Amino acid sequence: MATHDQFDQLADRLRKLSMDNTASSESIEKIMDMTLEELSQSPIDFGKAHLGKLYREMVSDTKYLAWFAETYKHSQKIGHIRFLRFIELHLNKIEGQMAQAGPKSRAKAKGAPKQQSRPPVADLPHDPWHPPSDEEELMGQPWEPVRAPTMEEEKIVMMRERMGEMENVSQQILSHLNPGQPTSSR
Repeated sequence: MATHDQFDQLADRLRKLSMDNTASSESIEKIMDMTLEELSQSPIDFGKAHLGKLYREMVSDTKYLAWFAETYKHSQKIGHIRFLRFIELHLNKIEGQMAQAGPKSRAKAKGAPKQQSRPPVADLPHDPWHPPSDEEELMGQPWEPVRAPTMEEEKIVMMRERMGEMENVSQQILSHLNPGQPTSSR
């Protein structure tokens, strides 16, 4: 039969374990001072699926990185905070590379199609025996301005573009790292 002192000792041990697993302001400052290179050498020390893998091994799994960042963004566990900082620095590096490359090379990398101009519709008199096409009908109507997107809609579009660019850059990096192997594409 356990005594009251044994329960107190057990409670103290549990408190110590939970405090060791939760980040202090000192440990957070140390993590924030680490470089991307230092963090990339860190092994994952949480979970089961990727336990022991180095952070740098995880950069090719962009879906996992996005899921992890969303799921654990408020976590206070030191391992989670360290990995979130790695993801942040990795993203900053990719965005910096894209900014240096400029918008023209990004468009080429995406394979953006060139817009073709449409031939102008001739101003022909309306034939009463043939109803006007949708395009001809719209040409005669007054133009109405398009509603400007809300801030929230703009943020969503920007985030989608950012994730698409990240996936594109990640695929390019993977193709350079593994030149003989095909990379998955959407």
